[in-house]
Amino acid sequence: MSITEEGYYVCDICGDDTGRFNDDTGNHWQCEEVAELRSRINTLEAERRWIPVSERLPENGRLVLCVYHNDMKQPIVGEAFWSPPIHPTAGWAGWTAQDVTHWMPLPSAPEAE
Repeated sequence: MSITEEGYYVCDICGDDTGRFNDDTGNHWQCEEVAELRSRINTLEAERRWIPVSERLPENGRLVLCVYHNDMKQPIVGEAFWSPPIHPTAGWAGWTAQDVTHWMPLPSAPEAE
């Protein structure tokens, strides 16, 4: 929380000086909730982003979603696993290493009800 020259409390998150403030932090309750939710969204987006193969490859034998491009340069999403290549152009089960551009981990399976 900040205090203006006029002596008003100001939320450090949104900059507003009206509303109900949290006594512990001095910020608006709703702004703190929004900040927490944004942080959680950023974490989830980082976990579920497409990873370029130029950045890193998945663990050996791990089934992942991957993107490759067909002969017409259209992106196709499929599943594959990476295994150490025997041939320089091999490595992705079903596709050559030049075909696959990005991958991401598969989501967890749903829990049985």
